[in-house]
Parts: sequence; structure tokens; C-alpha cells
Amino acid sequence: MTPLYETYITKHSASIARLTTLTTENPTQAMLSYIENTKAIASTHSNSWDLNSLLIKPIQRFLKYPLLLETLVASTLDDHPDKPELLRAKTAMVEASRMVNEQTQKVEICRTILQRKPLKGLSAVFSTNTPNSQQLKVKGSKSVFAVTKSKDPAISGAGTPPTLTPFDASFDPIQLENRLVEHAGGGASGLEALIKHLQGFETLIPQYVKDMVNWVRSVREALDHLEKWAAGFERVISLDETSGIEALDAFRGVIKERLGQILSGLEIAIKQTLVPTLAKIQESMKGPTLLLNTAASLRTVHNQLMNTPYTTKNNRPSPQVVEGSKTYLALMQQLRTDLPVYVRHLDRMFA
Repeated sequence: MTPLYETYITKHSASIARLTTLTTENPTQAMLSYIENTKAIASTHSNSWDLNSLLIKPIQRFLKYPLLLETLVASTLDDHPDKPELLRAKTAMVEASRMVNEQTQKVEICRTILQRKPLKGLSAVFSTNTPNSQQLKVKGSKSVFAVTKSKDPAISGAGTPPTLTPFDASFDPIQLENRLVEHAGGGASGLEALIKHLQGFETLIPQYVKDMVNWVRSVREALDHLEKWAAGFERVISLDETSGIEALDAFRGVIKERLGQILSGLEIAIKQTLVPTLAKIQESMKGPTLLLNTAASLRTVHNQLMNTPYTTKNNRPSPQVVEGSKTYLALMQQLRTDLPVYVRHLDRMFA
């Protein structure tokens, strides 16, 4: 039940935004009819008269289940045969609520970062005076990100992982998840390699488009040369200047009419389909890279919390450090879930 509610609750705001778009921005007649039908149906079964109110019901009910079970447990005698099962249900429901709440917080942290909003309670962490940390910078409008640098010798120098290209056969989802697990546990390697891996695609995509355009241009030039060669060869061997050679005429026809049309169709497909699609893919890479860079920026804060002995009441970590460590762990856990799938699709796409 937990995964189902995690998905529903974390995607609820996006679904409401999508519904609002469909019903307010030039809605189709079919959509308007659907909304009216749902209102009519809902009014016969519930006081919730619109779809928005119905969509929030599972979230509200999920939050009430632990309270309901708590009341049932308190109202049930200890010797009642249902008491053990009620206790199990209560424990399971409380744990499910905790996991859903944690997942909601992770998604909210990622959404805040992707919307370029300031993270709550982390202004001091991202100040320019923070030691051993460099806040990420975005160069212009391109999806180009500066890899976070660190003065920690355990992270830089000999410990720097090798650059991984999109076609590195050893780079697979299992390796990717292992790097994320290692780094979430305080390991020194992983994030820079993942950032470089995604940056490799940023170099690959423009080069891929350039190579495709150059290839089509070279094929077009080759066809032009072949057509000129056929015309010149025909003039050399033809005995009658008024009539051509049937085989060469057919050859020129294949070049001009068939191959030429195929090449023109390919040029249109590259311009209208391939280039916009690759642009969307490149745009989609900004999010994961931004999350990775933010996690790299918070790594030093997390390591500081993990490696500093806090033994007295006066020697306690600041709220910003604690919040930074929590944000770092939430980011790494979310990346561990989503990033291997995303990279796997990228690798397959360009393999």
C-alpha cells in the first residue's frame, strides 16, 4: 500500500495543475462534458461536488487511518481476539505514514531546487563564506554546470574518479546505484563522476546533430557529383547527341527522383523532429545535473556533521548544518531511486 500512496500523494500537486490547465486553457468540448459528468456522478455519492475535491480525498483519508486505528486499539479490550491484529495494523499504518511523509519531503526538496527557490533554513550553508564548498553556477541559458570543488584531500586529487563517457561499457545502472549508495554513506567518490557522465551527453547531443547535418550534406553533394558524372559520361560515349543512353537516364532518375526525395525527407525529419526532440532531451538533463550539483554543494556540510564529535550541550551542530545534512541525504535517496532509470534511458538512446 505504501508505494501506491507515495506515488499518488507526491504527484497530487502535478495532477491538480494538469487538471487546471486542461479545464481553463482552451478546454475542449469533450473535457467540459467530462467535468460536468463527474460533477453529476459525484453529487450522488459524496458532498464533494467537483473532481478537485475528490482527488484530495485519498490523501485526507490516508492521514486519518492511523488515528482511526489508534481509537480502535484504545477501545478494544486486551483479551479480545482482534487486539493483536489491530496493533499490527496500527503499527503498519504508522510506518506507512512515516514513509509517505519522508518521500513527500524528498520530492518537495527536489521540486524546490528544480524551481530555483531558496532551500528553507539553508541560507548560511550556501553563503559565499562557507568553507570547502563552492555553490553551483549556471552559465548563461545553456545546461552547463560547474562541478563542485572541494578542498578536502580525501575528495580531490588521487581520490577523483575517472571521467565516464556515455558509451563507457562499464557504466551501468548497478554501478550508478552503487556510487550513489557509497556517496550517501559518506564515500568520497561518485557525484563528480555522475555529473561528468551527464555532461558527456551535453557534448554528445550537439555533436550528434552536427554529424547528422554534415552527413546529409555530404550525401547530397555525392548525389550531385554522381548526377554530373553520369551526364558527362553520357556525353563522352553517346554516338547520338539527340538521344541519351537508357541505362544512364535510369541511373540519373534514381539519383534525382528517388534518392533525392528520400534525402529531402530526411532533412525535414532532422529539422522538424530530431532537433526539437534532442533539444527536449538536453533540457531534461538540467534537472538531474542541478540536483547532483546541489548534493555536491551540501556534501561538505553533511561530512562535517558526521565527522565532528558533539559531546556537550554547548557543542551542538547549528540548525543550518543539520538541515543541510538532512537535505543532502534526501537528495541522495531520491537520486538513488530516479537517476539510474534516467541514465539507463539516455545510454540506450545513444548506444
